[in-house]
This record gives sequence, C-alpha cells and structure tokens, in this order.
Amino acid sequence: MSLPNLFLEELGLDKYENNELVQEVAQDLWNFFQSKSCECRMRKTQQCFEKVGFQHFFERHMQFRGLDKKELDLVLIGQLMAFEYNQINEDIGRRFNYQFNNNIKLCKNTYLKLIRIGEFHFTQIKKHFINEGLVERLHVHQFIINYANLHGYPSPGRHLQHDTQSIIYLPTEKDYAKVYTDFIECLNIFLDKLFNKISYASFIRLWKELTPHIKFMSPGTDLYELCETLKIQIQSANYDDEKKLLQKKLYDHKKDAEIEREYYRNNIITSITLSNMAYICYDFAQNVPVPYSPQQIGATYFKSAFQTHIFDICNTGQNLAQQLNYIIGENEFPQGIHKGANTTLNLVYNGLH
Repeated sequence: MSLPNLFLEELGLDKYENNELVQEVAQDLWNFFQSKSCECRMRKTQQCFEKVGFQHFFERHMQFRGLDKKELDLVLIGQLMAFEYNQINEDIGRRFNYQFNNNIKLCKNTYLKLIRIGEFHFTQIKKHFINEGLVERLHVHQFIINYANLHGYPSPGRHLQHDTQSIIYLPTEKDYAKVYTDFIECLNIFLDKLFNKISYASFIRLWKELTPHIKFMSPGTDLYELCETLKIQIQSANYDDEKKLLQKKLYDHKKDAEIEREYYRNNIITSITLSNMAYICYDFAQNVPVPYSPQQIGATYFKSAFQTHIFDICNTGQNLAQQLNYIIGENEFPQGIHKGANTTLNLVYNGLH
C-alpha cells in the first residue's frame, strides 16, 4: 500500500527533511501497521499504532536506528529488566510485558519493529539476559579493554574493508583460555561470589561481540631476532643445564621488554596529557624488492630486484597517531652510506619539519 501524497505532513513528520531515508522508514512503518503483522489486530483491543501514534512511534524507531550494535544490546537488556514481571510458578519460563512507555503496552511483533531487530537476535539477547544478566556483560567488556591496554600492541595498519577501528594485538603466548583464567582470578579477588561466574563459551562470545578489534598475534607476527635465536637454541640444546640457562635468558629478555613497553606506554600517556610534549618513534622497516609479487618466480624475471628502503616516523602522542613513511631507492643513498646515524638523523629532522 502506497502512502498518500504529502504523507510526512499528514503523519505529523513535517519537521523531518523529506529525504530518501525518511521516506523509506515512514513507508516501511506504514506498511507494517497496515499489514497483519501486528498481533493487536487479532484482538478486540486498540491497535498498537493507534495507542502510540505514528509520529511518536517513528521518532522512537529512529532513535533506535541511531544506536550501534553494542549500545542497542545494552539498551535491550536494560529494557528486559524493566519488562520482566513476577510469576507465582517459578518453573514456568520467565515472561515479559513489552511496552512503549509506562502506560502503553505493545505486542511482541510491534516491539521488535520498534527496536528494528529480528526474532533470532532478540532471542539471543533475551537468552543472555536470563542466563547471565547485565553485570557479567559489563565486567567482561571492561576487563578485556583493560587487559588490552596492559598487554596489547597497536597494529601498524588495518584492513579498511573489514576493520572499522584500529586493531590491538595480544602477544602470541596469550590465548582465549589464558585470558579467561585471568578474568576468573580477577573476579575471585575483587568481586568474590557476588554473582555467578560466566562460562568460557559466553566469555568468548561476548569478546567477539563487544571487542572484535582485540585479537591475538599469529605465531609469525611478533618475531624478534634475539627471541627467535634463543627459542631455536632452546629447542636444539642437548643438556638440561644448557636449556635452563637459555630459558632464563629468554625470560630475562621478556622482562626487559616489559619494562621497555611500560616506559613506552608512560611516555605516550604523558605526551597526550601535556600539550608541550610529543613522543616520536622512528625506525627503518624491512627492505622491499621492486617489482614484487607473491607468486613471482624470481629467476625468470629479475636476477636482482631493485631494493627500496622504508623509513617510518610516528607521532604517537596524539589522539590519532600520525605516521610519515619515507620510500627510499637503493640508488638514492649517498655513495657508501646507507642506514647510518647521519641518514637517520637527517630523515628525522626532515620529518619534524
């Protein structure tokens, strides 16, 4: 069924700009209330549309459309807490009265249309609320964020087609099971037994729903020369005493790296807090052969590819870190000088200007 001419004014939506989105949403809601999807039509009571009024229903629907998935899930759990009503028989499944406000009740189908989600998504949210409540969800989210701030490494980039925010990687020695163990230990220390412990499966599901940008490094993404050398030596050691000595060296090295990481993190916090201080990181990245193809058979194309050097300068003291990349051909270095101190200082000086 098509809306009548000048339907925005007739439906009390004249304050909205007559654009494609408003037209589409208004048409969709109009069609819904003219169909038999509203359960109230099956009763001899006033319809949901008539009780709320199209204008108020449209405004609330647009407000729900403005929430992202995380915000919407928390709002729905809060509403379910308010919608649940007491029952005499506790063996019967928990019941909910869906409402537009304190005075206007809605049928379930109309409520789902109001909040703009499907039956399956709503069932999952309701199941989570019944089994785990709201507190656990908030604790899991905050714990993972704090854990990533403490142990995570920023990603040098992201896939713009898949990632909507900067990726944070946890070290390869961490995994879901170890983080979950730390989470439970944290609950035991600070919260004791105030609520039921969340299951491992629910912890993983909430992680992927609430903090999908926090991931684990693959085994090849945190390679460091000394670490890899010591690991190889440990694997090839023939005697226990030799292996223990190498393991201690690796342990001490990781401790030193943690100290460096803490120093780095404190400097970033200081540079963000104090406007007169900046924190600059710079280094040469790996050399890249040009042309380059992952499927190129080297001997059949170039015996010796042209080498390019990549030098990066990053100002990490800003809310949005800025990185400047220098691409330098192998023939652009001064004769006999490559990655020396003079070259590095000149590039940093150029970057600061």
